[in-house]
Amino acid sequence: MTIFQIAALAAVLAVPAARSDSLQVNSGLGGMVDQYLTRIAEHQWSDRTAAIEALRTPADVAKRQRYIHAKILEALGGFPEKRTALNAHTTGGFDRNGYRVEKLIYESLPHYYVTANLYVPTVAKGPFPAVLGTAGHSDDGKAYSVYQRGFIGLAKRGFIVLAYDPPDQGERKEYLDPVTGKSLVGSSTAEHTMSGLQCLLTGGNVDLDLCPFLRGGKACEEEHQQQKHGAGGEHTIATR
Repeated sequence: MTIFQIAALAAVLAVPAARSDSLQVNSGLGGMVDQYLTRIAEHQWSDRTAAIEALRTPADVAKRQRYIHAKILEALGGFPEKRTALNAHTTGGFDRNGYRVEKLIYESLPHYYVTANLYVPTVAKGPFPAVLGTAGHSDDGKAYSVYQRGFIGLAKRGFIVLAYDPPDQGERKEYLDPVTGKSLVGSSTAEHTMSGLQCLLTGGNVDLDLCPFLRGGKACEEEHQQQKHGAGGEHTIATR
């Protein structure tokens, strides 16, 4: 018998023994990634607690605020370098008791369209104070009945309200099935995840998600010049 035959025979005889061994390399690996990330977070929480406890003066607080502001911007990917034309225009509207709803479209970025409803009080003469109405996770976006009750209540009390659809909600579905008219990936939060993962790779989070919010007040101002003192972005009240 040659050495090659002996080696082959040994391999064949070893197979049953190998099959009887467990494939589990080690026990207790469940949640390993979670535990690893938790340890990192706990270390960061400890560092934060120490940094907060070390604050003694208003200058210390201001320095900490600048640090937090910079870190948040870094995580978001920064703001756009320049503000482009909003090209806001009205597509229609209707009157109700004590207010009017105008249907708007504006571009928070070039060719990135935002659908919005503008609730305008009719019980008094403007200019009016302004509220920028942001939506939660409803698939209906700005049209969700709970949100509408808030917008209508404000309009009847003399506030002008710009309620816009966040990305992947309301009239801004990004993954719409043209046959069924429904989302291809599920709920609004599922669409957020789909869009968000792409944004994380390109660094475009703030452009797609925050620009509609940040520039909503300016869009309101462009459509209603007589209300510009109350509707500019720097004077906008954000509601959630």
